[in-house]
Amino acid sequence: MKIASCLVLTLALLLAPMGYAQKIELKLDGLASKASEKAELDLDPSLISKLMEGGKLANVAPSSAKDVRIRNYKFAKEGEYSDKDLDSVRKQLAEGSGWSRIVNVKEKKETVELYVYKEADQIRAFVLIACQPLEVSVVYVAGEMTPEQLKALVSSRIQYEGTP
Repeated sequence: MKIASCLVLTLALLLAPMGYAQKIELKLDGLASKASEKAELDLDPSLISKLMEGGKLANVAPSSAKDVRIRNYKFAKEGEYSDKDLDSVRKQLAEGSGWSRIVNVKEKKETVELYVYKEADQIRAFVLIACQPLEVSVVYVAGEMTPEQLKALVSSRIQYEGTP
């Protein structure tokens, strides 16, 4: 799965820069309630701008980024979540929505899916869903962002007023 994850992350980074796209709601409360650990990051243009002003996102995310949503859930034991827990996201990405799945990697107990949203042959956003027996990650990014900025943002440990 490590090779597949690296492949998908590389593909995702190569898809940037992106413009604005249809917004995806990451309503994963059911999944979050089952997790023993969770990490959720939501950045909109105003928050990105505010963080950049304070120097906390210096050269990490551009002010033209429209939306960044990252969800990561860890579970104490296998079987605590099911594939159905991600149905609300997958329904938004279904055929006819403008989204296309371009990567679908399935191994024994692990899956990786990458969806892109295109307008006029331009990629405007992507959604990455990665599932392992003890961990689920969902990443949604819309807006202009270079591969370096996306990588730095995903790797960063940003703390903002009111966040742990």
